[in-house]
Amino acid sequence: MNRREFLGSLVVLSSMQSTAEALALPSADSSSVKPLNDQPVEALTIPDLSHIPYSIAGSWLVVDLSEGRAAVKTVRRSAVSYRWQQTGPWADLLFEIVMIRDGKEAPSTITASMSSVRLASGDSSVEVISSDGDTFLIAAQHCGVHLRLAHPPAWIYQASDAAFRATSFHAYDQQSKTYLNLHADRPLIFQPAEMGIPYDTVTLASHSTQRMTVRCTTREEHPSDQIPDLTLVRTRRNDELDEWMRRCPDVPDSYQPAARTAWYLFSALQVSPEGALRRQTVLSSKKGMNMVWSWDNCINALALVKADPALAWDQLSTILDHQRADGVLPDAISDSEIVYGFNKPPVWAWTVQKLLPATPATDHTAHLEEVYPKIVRFHEWWFRERDLLGDGLPCYMCGNDSGWDNASIFAGRWPVQSPDLAAWLILDAEALAKIATQLDRTDEAARWREHERDLLARFHKRFWLDGQPHFFSLTPAGPERHRSTSLITSIPLLLGERLDPAIRRELVRSLSDPARFFAPAGPATEARSSPLYQPNGYWRGPVWGISTYLICTGLVECGETNLARTLATRFCETCARDGNFRENYDASTGSGQYDSGMTWTAADFLLLTNWLSTFHQ
Repeated sequence: MNRREFLGSLVVLSSMQSTAEALALPSADSSSVKPLNDQPVEALTIPDLSHIPYSIAGSWLVVDLSEGRAAVKTVRRSAVSYRWQQTGPWADLLFEIVMIRDGKEAPSTITASMSSVRLASGDSSVEVISSDGDTFLIAAQHCGVHLRLAHPPAWIYQASDAAFRATSFHAYDQQSKTYLNLHADRPLIFQPAEMGIPYDTVTLASHSTQRMTVRCTTREEHPSDQIPDLTLVRTRRNDELDEWMRRCPDVPDSYQPAARTAWYLFSALQVSPEGALRRQTVLSSKKGMNMVWSWDNCINALALVKADPALAWDQLSTILDHQRADGVLPDAISDSEIVYGFNKPPVWAWTVQKLLPATPATDHTAHLEEVYPKIVRFHEWWFRERDLLGDGLPCYMCGNDSGWDNASIFAGRWPVQSPDLAAWLILDAEALAKIATQLDRTDEAARWREHERDLLARFHKRFWLDGQPHFFSLTPAGPERHRSTSLITSIPLLLGERLDPAIRRELVRSLSDPARFFAPAGPATEARSSPLYQPNGYWRGPVWGISTYLICTGLVECGETNLARTLATRFCETCARDGNFRENYDASTGSGQYDSGMTWTAADFLLLTNWLSTFHQ
């Protein structure tokens, strides 16, 4: 069961200077690469509103398309029915915005910039722009506006001829409901559902110009009846967007349009602290995957740290905040859920070491003192709870724990003992030794280094036969050895020169072999000649951003910069052609698959294109 099936069931490169470091973080300067703010921010468009919603940093609301109409939705999971549908996202629909001319719906063209959404038909237009994280300003010219409410209000009160207050909790499975507050500069008309019209509407009648605000909150309040000035709101949005775009990592010219979209996502997909999310958090998506997953958040932090170190460290803490007393970390968090049923690989200390170079030195000690004991407890948890064979090499209880939910190594019996987990624990121990040293905990650092050496020896002895990667599935009769056809067992490339040369050569060979993992869109997650390979098989074939980034980082650690550059280029070109930062891509055709507007794809694209920009200097 992969992560989207789980959610659906909830209720209802060469010798560059420090080459691995170059792959880890956006560079401070790439002088031959143009900055991304070389065009007016109001000209920056969202490629496809059906794939990438309009939103602003801190907001729990989005505008996207619903059956061809502009639709306002909430991404609060406390407001979601959890019924996954192949044709639609989980984000809950609040209302649709419809242009009205001559009393009827007017077919309109809907376009979106990164600062507003526009409906247009002839000389008529409707602009929708966030005046703050809870409020939309709607400005209409030469037309009227219908708001089609998705759910009948539990109550509605007309405070004046131009103001309504309402609330709805019809679709809510959890503890939340939404309060709507509407104010206009002209009369508003409420029309309840009736025969032939299955929805309630609030209408702002046609006029030469008119404005209204719609405020959507989860708390009762008496909002201001003042309607903000449209020009001032536009200026504020554009100034914020311009400031954000100025901090985008440098990328080669050919990737700039896609990089603008990727960097926009890191602003638009932020939500303010609420419920279980105690920090400003970058969600994985504001469409279907509107949560934050452990280990995806770490890659997001790497993409953010040069531009906003505090926000980057908050991405780690948003998961670490919820460590259980036994040391385990949650798999995923939303405003209303903390999911402990699964977890993810121990990537934390490795991530911390990559964040530090771009973090102000004056903040190092405070950050390390906060995260070190939590990472230690998680590392110890793996050995206390998951060393199922007692051989010092922990196991995954199911595929979700690996982050590669349905990878082919999990096609048989669980639990599974896999070389990638051992490699992550080695890297974790190495990084914990460095952190302990930085905190002047000399004895602890020595113990971590000894632990690392012991793990490395066990790793080499256990998982390799004739230079080929193997894994073990645990059965009632004992562990069974299997040869791997999954890219997951190439993750040990991250060990670099510590990896036995014969093993290193075999892993590199498989990554350059078109019958194995070398594919037009990047490294396939399942050998292309494998009977388990599926073009749309989630982790059994498609190219993912996080696996591509990790494999390229590992290749650079092993001195294979040219192959890393080739694979990175193929993946980045795939992302740039598609433009919507899909969850994963068909390895052969590059076709985008599953959810879209995903930070965990955008993050890897930004990290890799920034690294590729160093070859253009």
